[in-house]
Amino acid sequence: MTTDSITYSDGYRYALQDTCQIQTGLSHDLRCSTTRAYLRDGILTVVDGYAWNGANVIYDRRSVILASLVHDVLVAMVRCGGLPASARPQIDAEFCRQIVAGGGWRWLARLDLLGLRLFSRGAYRRSSEPLVRAAP
Repeated sequence: MTTDSITYSDGYRYALQDTCQIQTGLSHDLRCSTTRAYLRDGILTVVDGYAWNGANVIYDRRSVILASLVHDVLVAMVRCGGLPASARPQIDAEFCRQIVAGGGWRWLARLDLLGLRLFSRGAYRRSSEPLVRAAP
């Protein structure tokens, strides 16, 4: 069963409160598994506790929150080598599709996609991983 909505809390910016499954339009050939999420047969499963910052380069509307989760997880899968970099066009198109599925206007989703492509070019590089620091 796939999920049409997610439960999240503020903190990181958002953090899932429950594990969710999201039907994507991605090719069924794409498969990946990480400690917090896995993609199999076009269904993305994200484990509760997954935290993300929402949409960083566009306005974070309600219709964008789920799309930003899906995009964040899939980009992380590319960065760790689980998905090929050649999947980027599919992943970016999925961001747009999720916005529309979440009630967003198609024209605004396309504008969001343009912003995403223009201002988040470095997101797919491994060097864009956040720096982890320790405190005493």
